Amino acid sequence: MVVKPKEEQLPSFISEFECCFGELGTLPKVHKIVIDPSVPPVIHPPRRVPITIQPKLKEELDRMEKLGVISKVTEPTDWVSSLVVVEKPDGSIRICLDPKDLNQAIKRSHVQLPTAEDIISKMTGARYFSKLDASSGYWQTKLDEESSKLLCFNSPFGRYKFNRLPFGVSNASEIFQLDIAEIIEGIEGAANAQDDIIVWGDTKEVHDQRLHEVLSRIKDSGLKLNRKKCQFC
Repeated sequence: MVVKPKEEQLPSFISEFECCFGELGTLPKVHKIVIDPSVPPVIHPPRRVPITIQPKLKEELDRMEKLGVISKVTEPTDWVSSLVVVEKPDGSIRICLDPKDLNQAIKRSHVQLPTAEDIISKMTGARYFSKLDASSGYWQTKLDEESSKLLCFNSPFGRYKFNRLPFGVSNASEIFQLDIAEIIEGIEGAANAQDDIIVWGDTKEVHDQRLHEVLSRIKDSGLKLNRKKCQFC
């Protein structure tokens, strides 16, 4: 039987790690996106954004700029990708990058990441599980200036560049997951998959010991967790 997370079962030490929860963290590494210079750069014209959505778009761009995720660009850049605006069910919007041409030029390390089956196979006998969700995922990963200029996009309000790793870049998942894997490296009963860190144990005591160690590492790393999406047992 699997013991499901319940709020009243939260480990008493969770309060020690309130600093681990927040809107956006900053991982220590600065990453460089390497491209094949033989691939010609592409500059996409601005995509039309409906007038009704533009106020929400401006609000979200301002929020992202305030967080340091993006910044305005005025100088010429070789690569400009299209902006994708996705409306959420609650009426808010998500801003995405469509770097399909840039992805053709990106040189990837092609690191083999663990699959769900790989992780599940390690959980044999486990009865207690917790899931930690990284706030805004890839945005916690910094890019160097040269890489940032590769990730430009046009909008009705000007041109911007991503200072943090955006969703849609071909090697974004491997970059982010390797960063998280380094944080929890060597901790038995802990693994990361996409934006999540899974912690497990066959007893509550073992689970809590592992969770405490994971949160201690996170506290030192600069990673921030989304409290609403985390599940503790």
